Amino acid sequence: MKRVLLTLGLIVAFAAVPAPGAGAAPAAAAAAVTPPVITVRAPAGAAPKAIPLAVTAKIHHYNICNAADGDPCTRAQADTAESILVWNAVADGAWFVSVNEICQDAFARLTTALKSDGTMVISKRQEADCGGKGYGNAIIHPGGVKVDGKAWYFPTQEVGKDCSQATTECRTGLCLKLTTYAGPMAQCTAHLGAGSTERTVTESAEYLWIARSYVEPGRRMSLAGDFNLTPGQLHPAYDELADLVLGFTHDTRDGLNRQIDYIFVERVGSWTARPAFCTDLAKQASDHCATSGEWHL
Repeated sequence: MKRVLLTLGLIVAFAAVPAPGAGAAPAAAAAAVTPPVITVRAPAGAAPKAIPLAVTAKIHHYNICNAADGDPCTRAQADTAESILVWNAVADGAWFVSVNEICQDAFARLTTALKSDGTMVISKRQEADCGGKGYGNAIIHPGGVKVDGKAWYFPTQEVGKDCSQATTECRTGLCLKLTTYAGPMAQCTAHLGAGSTERTVTESAEYLWIARSYVEPGRRMSLAGDFNLTPGQLHPAYDELADLVLGFTHDTRDGLNRQIDYIFVERVGSWTARPAFCTDLAKQASDHCATSGEWHL
């Protein structure tokens, strides 16, 4: 007796195998029997059109407002920075928006304006320039649904600090695991310390290490933030990643032409780096420029 299976144009006939004990030993019988395979080729003609499966994740990052020389931003400057962020994100269809130096109330306004969920990590619990409320870093994610998150204080920068004190600022990082049209992804943000290049380089290595230890293999990961390091100062571990930011990102109020903001992605698929959004309007907002890029997955 024979059974015939027909699946997607492939016909395979399976011959009955003698029962154990009928002649050869079971192992020998199995080794001697090779099931026949019949391959049916498609009719000649035009091949079907390929279905494009790649999607593009557009990722934005903006250190929203911190005036030069340690002076606080004015309310008008912060409002302008928020408007720039929202305009860019909506016009571009951003999936993920990383924000540094943001007040708690501004975070709430941005999630409303972008009609999206978001997560904020508090770096300072009471900031005078935020009306006495929290201040820190955030990720807003119109292009993904959050499934988990991790926030942390950077160990290198915070030695000797009491981060439980409401008026003490401690450098923080944040990673979110997200479900997206490109599959499982993760978006991270951080604002690294300034003042000691050696310490900040170590902190940048901590950022990548903490993110990699949290994000499982197979989940596409992006790391954004204000690194306070120029490209030549970055830890060598970042050589394995691609940067979506093209050119200077810190050329507004303080007049310095350099790049210290980045959007790093894994070298999977392809990517398009973009120049930072630095205009006369940006000069009236943050002392950083708004950045964005595309990751084609």
